[in-house]
Amino acid sequence: MNLEQKQEVVEKLKENFKRCSFIVMSDFQGMDVASMEKLRREIKSKGLNFWVVKNTLIAKAASEFSFSNQIVPYLKGMTAITCSAEDPGTPIKILKEFQKEDPRLKIKCGIIDGKVIESEKVIGLADMPNKTTLRAMFLGLLTAPAQRLLALLQAPQTEFLCLLKAYGEKKKETEKS
Repeated sequence: MNLEQKQEVVEKLKENFKRCSFIVMSDFQGMDVASMEKLRREIKSKGLNFWVVKNTLIAKAASEFSFSNQIVPYLKGMTAITCSAEDPGTPIKILKEFQKEDPRLKIKCGIIDGKVIESEKVIGLADMPNKTTLRAMFLGLLTAPAQRLLALLQAPQTEFLCLLKAYGEKKKETEKS
């Protein structure tokens, strides 16, 4: 890789560091080519970015960001970067599922909005619902009190109608007998 190509890679990384809300750095040491290709296809199919980049280029690209010193300990061995501009949970869910198939894939760390978090916490994010589900849950919480109030307000009217219906049925029975 010549100097121009390296500068191009650094610029692409910088752009993605700015654009992506969630970045996962992983180690793929020992994985075979077929496994890596399968992982790449799976990640690309979800519309995410995936790169295998030299650690020195990652460090150079990160130098302009607040997390540059925090990622230095993670820049050892082979490094792959997966990032998402949309849903932060998607990349880690894919990597966690793939890790079940191929345990040689290791999560090094994650970067969320400029903050570096260790692998255990990153993996914990995989169990969280995605943004859409969280929004739906939140809206459900917001509308639940209003729905309960409406049900309480309608209950006396419903009970009154049931009482009138029962009274009418009783009156019909007494008329027949």
